[in-house]
Amino acid sequence: MKIFKTLKKLITGSKKLPKSKESLTSNEPFDPFANRQQPSPKVKEFIEGEIDEISAKDVFPEMKVFTPHKKSKNPDLQDLNERLKNAKKNLYLPAAFKDILISLRKIIRVKMKENNSYINELNDLYLYACQYNFFKSKERLDRADELTYNLSEVIKPKEFSSLKMPYNEIGYLEISQLNKTDIKWLINEFGEPSSHQSVSEYHKEYMLLLEDLLIQKRKKEHGELWDL
Repeated sequence: MKIFKTLKKLITGSKKLPKSKESLTSNEPFDPFANRQQPSPKVKEFIEGEIDEISAKDVFPEMKVFTPHKKSKNPDLQDLNERLKNAKKNLYLPAAFKDILISLRKIIRVKMKENNSYINELNDLYLYACQYNFFKSKERLDRADELTYNLSEVIKPKEFSSLKMPYNEIGYLEISQLNKTDIKWLINEFGEPSSHQSVSEYHKEYMLLLEDLLIQKRKKEHGELWDL
């Protein structure tokens, strides 16, 4: 019975079919998808072959997409901090992590040029490179068989931001999000670390806990789908 109800809803949409005599005797052809949301003009163009490609945002308008801060030709510290602030609002999108790192590097260079302290920005640069590495050092989850990035669906922001990323223990060799200049700055400021490992290795237990939560979430979603 549940399967029948599911198929019926998938075909007819969420709204009930009209029961009046007039609607039942109408000469208009029956459209089983009349109650479903119609595709956007761009999606229709793609279906009809008028354009060759579309983005995920075209298909799912509600999808969160990173919108970069408007750049000026000669950004000052205020402009760079606005860019940084905007990127942080869009975590945990990969593009947001990348823009955070770019912004921090630019801020550090400006402060170096002005002979001002940049220790806070360097600490943040390492922190966000490690946070990005948490999702990227291991592409897929073994038990959930999904992209590691999908853990962002069950992460509690305050909990994740409070994770310790000690430079002396994690190091830099396994953090591919750090470039050569970043590493040079880190060594000059903090010296050589005692060990090197990926963030997914360092926070293995936390990652396993999140994977459990993601598996539970998927089971719940699957159950709700069949209860339609």
